[in-house]
Amino acid sequence: MNRWRAFWADESGQSLAEYAVVTSVFLIGCWAVGGFMLPRFVYAWDVYQDSVDFVLSLPIP
Repeated sequence: MNRWRAFWADESGQSLAEYAVVTSVFLIGCWAVGGFMLPRFVYAWDVYQDSVDFVLSLPIP
């Protein structure tokens, strides 16, 4: 346990660990947005575009 206290007391070790945590959280967030949310945004945009095309094609006098 003393070894970990010495590791966190050392500034270089702490900054390296913080960098690793921040980088991993950022990459997981990018993966979540790209893999989970992006297809839903694309689908929502397609539905919106189809609705606009339908309204514009209505025979409004």
